[in-house]
Amino acid sequence: QAKLPEDFSAQVNDIKQQTADLRAKFKAGEIDFEAFEEAREELDVKHQELMRVKTKAEVSQEMVAQSAEAAWGQSINALYDSVLKSEGVNYRTD
Repeated sequence: QAKLPEDFSAQVNDIKQQTADLRAKFKAGEIDFEAFEEAREELDVKHQELMRVKTKAEVSQEMVAQSAEAAWGQSINALYDSVLKSEGVNYRTD
């Protein structure tokens, strides 16, 4: 199972804030273009990693739901089969 970090939203918001701060520094002339690009690339890598974690968590949740649905279906089929044998009625065709 893959889970989102508890502070996922905070991490995403922090990256957004850092990106905004970085743009402001660049516009104010506090950093040059190369420093801006290096810092932006680092933030992009962090953001992409968070998005990968989010995707893994979403896929994991979907797999858990599908597994539960399949188990439910198997339980229903097992119940029908046990009732079919004990009552002599074919509920699948009737």
